[in-house]
Amino acid sequence: MKIMKYVNMFNRGVSRVQEFLAENGSQPAVFNIDKLTVFEVIVKDANATDLERSCYELRTNLETHGDEYVNMFKRLIFSLKDVDCSANEIQLRVNSARTPHELRMNSARAFMKNILKPAIAMKLVEPLYPDKPHHPKQKYRLTDLGKTMMTMWDKEEKSCNKKD
Repeated sequence: MKIMKYVNMFNRGVSRVQEFLAENGSQPAVFNIDKLTVFEVIVKDANATDLERSCYELRTNLETHGDEYVNMFKRLIFSLKDVDCSANEIQLRVNSARTPHELRMNSARAFMKNILKPAIAMKLVEPLYPDKPHHPKQKYRLTDLGKTMMTMWDKEEKSCNKKD
């Protein structure tokens, strides 16, 4: 930031950054001064849509939980790619990539608690009958956020395969 002359000895750097971002049409920067030796500046892309911003924030949040957690949600999202599924159908699709030991450990109740309900809370998946969670024909589908996350992960996979 100092090289770009956003920070200077008169402590006007923060206000200058905010002014430049406002001129650009971007959202204001978020400054995190809670770190001991440095401070963090978060600037959001002016051209990104709200949905893309939500995806980025969700992805960052998921990654703090580890790779297995991210992979679990990837499997969930890709299992709902073009079809609405019941909870049992989703569980079978998600678990098809797991080892027999993991399958024994994953009951329907645990699947709902640990995978499907968090995905609904994160707005990746939505029930067809949101007012009736125990509807006999209850199925789940991807939300726009879930579809955007799937597209982002799909692009990442393709770019990783090109590098190999």
